[in-house]
Amino acid sequence: MFILELLVTFVDSLALAHADDQSLGTQEQCVQALGHIEKILVKKAMILNKEKKGRRIPKAFASATLHAAASWLLRQCGRPQAQCRRTCMHLFGRLVPHQTKLRCKTAADYMNMLVVAEGPGYFLARFEGGGYSGGVCQSGIAVAPTLPSLGDGQSGLRDSLQWFELLLAALDCYTWVFSEGFIEPAKLFAVGSSGSAKVFVAMDYFITQLAAKDITGMAAYRSSGEFFSPRDREEYNRSKCTVIVRIMDFLAAFLSRYSDQADAVIPMSFWSRELWDMILLTVLDPSCIGFNMADVEVITKLPQQLKLLLSTLSHHLPASQKHDLQKCIIFMLGTTGRNIPAMLPLSLTKADREMLHLSYLIDGYKLLHQAGLLLPALPEGGAAVQLPSQLLMSVYNGCEKCVQDCMSAAALTPSAKQLGSRQLELALAMNIQEDSLLLCLFGPPGDPSTVSMTSAACDLFYATFQAEINNCLVVVATLIPRVMQKISSQETRALNILVELLNHISRENNFKKKHGTTTVNTVLRHWTLLSCLWSATAAADQKNMAIILLRKLLLIDSTVATSSKHPAFPSVFDMYLSVLVDSRTTLFFKSQVLDLLQFFCALPEEHITLLHASLNKLVASHFPLQSSEFQAGSPKYNDYIGALNKLLEVMELTGSVMLLQLIVSVVCRESRHAHEEAIQDSLSRFTRQLSSDKQKLAADAAFNIFTQEDNFQGHIRRSVLERVCLTILRQSRQYAIVEFFKCHLLEIISIIEAKTIKVPESKFEVQLVSKLCTFQLLDLMFSCLPRAEVYGKEARINQIFLASRSAGSKDLTPVVTRLCFDAYREDVRGDTILQELRRQCHCHAYNACVAAVSLTQTEARIYSSLLLQENPAKGQFIWENLVDRERKYQFEVELTTPLAKRSRFIAIRSEVHDSSLARAEQAPSSIHYLASQYLADSSLSTDLSRYDFSESQVRGKLSQSKEAVGGVTETDEVAESAVMKGQYVELELDDLNQSKEAVGGVTETDEVAESAVMKGQYVELELDDLNQHECMASLIGLINHVSKSICPPVLQEAAAPVMPAWVSLLHKKFGNPSTELNIRLFIAKLLINCEEAFRPYASFWLAPLMHLIVNGNCGSSGLHYMTIDLIVVLLSWTNVAKPQVRMMA
Repeated sequence: MFILELLVTFVDSLALAHADDQSLGTQEQCVQALGHIEKILVKKAMILNKEKKGRRIPKAFASATLHAAASWLLRQCGRPQAQCRRTCMHLFGRLVPHQTKLRCKTAADYMNMLVVAEGPGYFLARFEGGGYSGGVCQSGIAVAPTLPSLGDGQSGLRDSLQWFELLLAALDCYTWVFSEGFIEPAKLFAVGSSGSAKVFVAMDYFITQLAAKDITGMAAYRSSGEFFSPRDREEYNRSKCTVIVRIMDFLAAFLSRYSDQADAVIPMSFWSRELWDMILLTVLDPSCIGFNMADVEVITKLPQQLKLLLSTLSHHLPASQKHDLQKCIIFMLGTTGRNIPAMLPLSLTKADREMLHLSYLIDGYKLLHQAGLLLPALPEGGAAVQLPSQLLMSVYNGCEKCVQDCMSAAALTPSAKQLGSRQLELALAMNIQEDSLLLCLFGPPGDPSTVSMTSAACDLFYATFQAEINNCLVVVATLIPRVMQKISSQETRALNILVELLNHISRENNFKKKHGTTTVNTVLRHWTLLSCLWSATAAADQKNMAIILLRKLLLIDSTVATSSKHPAFPSVFDMYLSVLVDSRTTLFFKSQVLDLLQFFCALPEEHITLLHASLNKLVASHFPLQSSEFQAGSPKYNDYIGALNKLLEVMELTGSVMLLQLIVSVVCRESRHAHEEAIQDSLSRFTRQLSSDKQKLAADAAFNIFTQEDNFQGHIRRSVLERVCLTILRQSRQYAIVEFFKCHLLEIISIIEAKTIKVPESKFEVQLVSKLCTFQLLDLMFSCLPRAEVYGKEARINQIFLASRSAGSKDLTPVVTRLCFDAYREDVRGDTILQELRRQCHCHAYNACVAAVSLTQTEARIYSSLLLQENPAKGQFIWENLVDRERKYQFEVELTTPLAKRSRFIAIRSEVHDSSLARAEQAPSSIHYLASQYLADSSLSTDLSRYDFSESQVRGKLSQSKEAVGGVTETDEVAESAVMKGQYVELELDDLNQSKEAVGGVTETDEVAESAVMKGQYVELELDDLNQHECMASLIGLINHVSKSICPPVLQEAAAPVMPAWVSLLHKKFGNPSTELNIRLFIAKLLINCEEAFRPYASFWLAPLMHLIVNGNCGSSGLHYMTIDLIVVLLSWTNVAKPQVRMMA
């Protein structure tokens, strides 16, 4: 209803804000408001094209329709307020296609229909009427085509500025319609039409009477006798120069489209000498005509507009007028102070003001040359040919000054450097001679004494005007090869120029996009010219420069390294391989060579093979067999770790399986590398960024090394599987894990089913290592995959297994469970061969069995019978096979160093916790952040609660988990020791809490033994000898799983709970006097870690635990931390069970 009134109001408001300071933002706000109104008018065009009774009709409108709005906007296009008329022009162009009164698709059709219907006077009144409102024009250049015809003549400045605005309004309108092609000039300026255009009269008056005069000349011309302040002069010059620029825009728009109508439309008197003088003075000496060359907008935009105008005049100006222009150029360039050839050489030590004037003059020469108007204006003969070389030598000689018959570097001011830069740019634009530039860069050929005398001048010249010279090298394609040829005679200078050239290209993205690829290809086409840098006799510095050059080339365009079809690839690849295997260079240098390795890792297989062989030679030459050979912190150690880090980084960036194999060959020579943690982190990041298919290939590469029993020693095979293959699989996606086991399951099962061969011992050891590792793979399979993938007839992995067996055979899970059961319960009494290795094999078999049972079974009796029940009569033992009975455990009374931290995985059924996980995901967070609409386009618009580490609730985890770091309450005394993560549980072994470092530091609020503390998805375990046991993590997960999901405690009022079978079996083993101490200590540590699971049965455990403590048979002597942990557990159970007198006795 009010949208059209809003349009009028905001247009008028924009006109009123014409004189406001830009910092106030009033014009900007009005423009934004009109932008919103424009969207509404366009969106509701169908409604607004129809008249409606309730719609308000603005005073200036004939009707409340979109057509009336477009007609009104056309009248506002002649307003003297600049921003207002430009906004109205934009709105007119947007609304006209949507009005339906005049059937037209574009603004051009609309205007041509009006020209036919109303005549050209319709537009002349609006363009030259100064905001025509209907009827007879009362303002604008239509009424006052000259300055004297405006005002009373009392204020020359005020009248001048007002008249300039009226002239600018008309020029803007005509430039707009001609540049957009809305109306042809012949139709608009038709002879004999009613009304005549005054724009040419006004322009002619301005050009002849005002353009060349400053404010004083204008005042003398009008005889006003006013006094003008510097601010008045600045304001006058700005307005006058704006008119000059608009006249040039008018000519460019007119001639670029309608040059064939110029003779018929433009009066001959307009093409006057004063017009050419005005244009040429603006080109050659803009400050003398009034332009403020300290204004950034003038400096940046004026050359662009002059370039457009001169190019238009050169190509579209009628022949007679172009001849007159050429004569004016010849005269202008021949006058004193503007004849550059006669002024050369130009001194670079003149006053700054004079040098600025010369800089603008040379810029004008460059603009004339780019338009093709300079060379015809220079004297015939050698002047035009010699001018580029003269300019070059003028700059070269200006870099030095003579002091007491000795040449020294001249201290150039910024103005002097600007003048030199302008001369070089002009010389480059005029096709500088290559020999002249090379002479200035390298000096004349001759004896060494002469060369040394000129070398300083050459270096000074290049250092001072580096950017301009580099631009010249890039543009002139034949210069770069000639510079490269100079390496044989002036290596240092030539290499410096090449390096700085590549740096110059890399600095600016636009310049790099335009010239980068061309320059790189030019250098690479002549790469063999640099072969002396990496030849057998080359020095280390030369090879270093070759690598620096190659690095900079690849950073600009790496096609030569990534595509073997590139013409220069053979020479570049051979050079890189030769530098990699060069025996005369150090590992520190080769670390820099490895920076480029990532570019060559995507080549075809045959080139990757060659690269792998070269990297193997590098490793053999510089890497130690054991990382412990170098002392940590020594130079050799630092170089070694630095090179290894480079290989790891490239492996992560490229996802190269070849580099994975190389890393494996380096780090798996020993059981634990000195840089182990960083290596494991790198392997994890490497795996996560791979696709599922490549994850499977990476795991295959490590597994294939493990299966080569004859080629690799046992400790190497075990390291590859445990430290590489398992790490990769744990970080892989489910699809990759499934595909891996589908491919290798049968081989894994065959290794486990193989008959044990104990003689010879070496063969037995190989077999034990193989079984030990395959049990770990099965543990991971049951831990990381969902039940549907491994259990049941429809499981894909089970189908692979059944396909290899005869009909009626058992499924995979029962077979694996039986194999693991037989392995960890074997009778080893009296057998002393490879006891420790066999114990480790038992442990990993037990872990695999725990994983399989936890994933597939739900009956408590199965857990007890398979995982906890022993049968000594049949020689079936569990704890004797898992725990090292000969080891002597030592527990410190006071911890001197913090314990380390490690992440481990244990198996647990994923389905059991689905409901708990869903509840945790639905649980509200304790802290909420409101998203702000003002941050919609910012990275802060995301949910910040993910990054709030003070949040008490662990989002998306078990609803039972606690953040029990220093804040455990009595009811939360022991946090859960294991938390499901996907299909597995991750355990983190962290530093001991500060409260445990001192013996007397345990308080009631710290009741829970800090040996197992929940923290998010991890559990923190003290990394002591017992917690490092291979089965501790699996048993913690098993106990928590059974106690919560399989056999939760049944609480009975006024009655102690009955021990379930799994607790009874552990209690019986712990309390049996024949049970060895190490087994009892292990079970006690398990009880400490799973205190919450055993709490309901505390009354049964008080006596045996107190007996263990009181008898002093708890490891080492003294009140050590193991004893303290047990005491803390007992004290935490006081609200559940209290020791009786008979127990104490």
